[in-house]
Formats: sequence, C-alpha cells, structure tokens
Amino acid sequence: MLSLDVFDTLLTRTVHDPADAFLLLGLDLQHEGLIADPVQFRSDRARAETIARQKSDREDITLEEIYRVLCEGADYRALDPLRLEAMECAVESALVRPVRVMANRFLGYPATPLLISDMYLSPDVIRGLVDRVLMLHGESRDYHLFVSSELGVTKNSGGLYRHVGEAFPGYLRDGLHIGDRAYADVSVPKKLGLKAEHFTASSPNRYEQLIADGQGDEPYLSLLSGCMRATRLANPYQDSRQRAIWDYASSVAAPIVILFVQWVLSQSREDGIRSLAFLARDGQIMHQVACLLAELDGSAPHCEYVYASRQAWNLPSVRNAPDDIE
Repeated sequence: MLSLDVFDTLLTRTVHDPADAFLLLGLDLQHEGLIADPVQFRSDRARAETIARQKSDREDITLEEIYRVLCEGADYRALDPLRLEAMECAVESALVRPVRVMANRFLGYPATPLLISDMYLSPDVIRGLVDRVLMLHGESRDYHLFVSSELGVTKNSGGLYRHVGEAFPGYLRDGLHIGDRAYADVSVPKKLGLKAEHFTASSPNRYEQLIADGQGDEPYLSLLSGCMRATRLANPYQDSRQRAIWDYASSVAAPIVILFVQWVLSQSREDGIRSLAFLARDGQIMHQVACLLAELDGSAPHCEYVYASRQAWNLPSVRNAPDDIE
C-alpha cells in the first residue's frame, strides 16, 4: 500500500517559501484597496496561524480558525474572513504544479494510493488542487485522502498514520510512505512499522537558493526561484543525459535569458525605445521570451524577429573602430 505526502512531494508551489503565498495574497488585497501593506499582511497571517495553534486543543487547525484569529485584530475587523479564506485558496490553486516523478509513481500505482497531509487546508480544497493539477495534464485517478485539519491528528505525532492504519488494516505493517520531511515523513512512520522513503528533490538547489537570497523585488525573486524549481521538478525524461540538459536549462540557461530580456525591455522603456528587433538566429529564443513578457506588460516596446546575416550586422556593430579600418 502506497501513501504520499502532498505538498513538496506530489505537488510543489511556484514560490520559494510557502509563506510567500501570503505575500501574494496581500498584494491582491492591496490591489482591491482592502489593506495598505502586503508585507505586514504576510507577517500578520503567519502570526494568526501561530496564535490559532496555541488556542487549539487539537493537533492541527483549520484555515477558518486562522482567519477567525486574524480578523479579531484591529487592522482586519472590517474584512470578511470567508472571503479571505477563498482568496487564499485561489492563490494556492494558482501556484501548485505537479512533481513529475512522484506524479508518475502516483498515477502508475496499480492499487488505490493514499495521500496523507499535515495541512490546515480542508480535504475538499486539497482534493481540488490535486485533481486540477492532474486534469491540466490530461490525467486523473481515484485515491484516498487523509488531512490533519479534518481529523485533528498529525503525521508529526504519528496520530494520522495510526488513523490510516485503522481505516486500512495492514497499512502500518506493509505500507510504504514517501514524503519530503525527514521527521514527519520518514522517522515517525518507520517507528510505527512502515517503510518510508525520503523525497529530497523538492528542496531548492543552489541556483534556486541564490535567486531567492538575492536583493530586489521580493515577490518576484520568490516567484522566479519557485518557477525554476517547479520546472526542474517537471522533468519528464528518464535518460540521464536528457535529464541533465533539462536541469541545466531550468536552473541556469532559462533564468539568465529571462532576466536579460527583462532588463532589455525595461531599459528600452526607460530610453523611450518603442520597437526592438531581435536578429536571426541568435535572437530567436530571446524574441520568444520578449513576446511572452510583453503580453504581461502593456508598456513594453514592440518586438519583432528579423532575418539578418551576421556578416551584414558585424561592421555596424563596431564602436571606436581604428582609423585604418576599411
């Protein structure tokens, strides 16, 4: 019997840190004129979760309890907690992506697999996230879902595994659990008699960590780092050479090209340049990236791809040429 953790095992998010989803929610709330400071909202949302856990007599809490605490604060009393819950779930839905190697294992398992999650989101929300991600890739399957917010017990304590064992006799003896957390997903189930595998690929690699640690626009860096990781984890290849190429592209080549093209568009806008020509063939990929970025920015210059000879453009590109050049 196979059981999988959900977040950072079967699914990943396109942000570096899960708490950065609160910052994105804060930006949505600021856009609607409901709050003034998205960064402060992220801190307040995290603090509300901590307080809700301290108040609860259960091992885990619900999203409803978190927003009940948050909206008791003076800055949020005028807000509708139900609407905030719905908006956070919408942000989560926009961020999740499949981890390809685990999705393949999940989909290819011959019996009905189990999903086991320590999470404040409701089972209905988590099931919706899983089903939506699978459906976007033309896939679906039946599975059993166990969530700590509904059952009030966690993997961390072992209570959630015991609950699954009561529902499926033999699970604690013959089951295999896979997850990303060394203690809750590996040490605890092993103590209970389960086999366990530690899934570590969802941890940021050095390139993703470097981007996240950089200085600059905070949500952008988190999203870039998260997208790099999600792309790396979407690697569809089994061949080691193809996998290496994919990993290099997602961690090095793609971020360099995207950041360079974004700088070109930004600098062109500052300099009043209304049209950019990307020259064949070296400019082909950059042109494709520029067109995608321009769709998100109505003020970006017009971008076109020009078939051009390197030899024809070599001399016009020379600056500070020597006097004897012919």
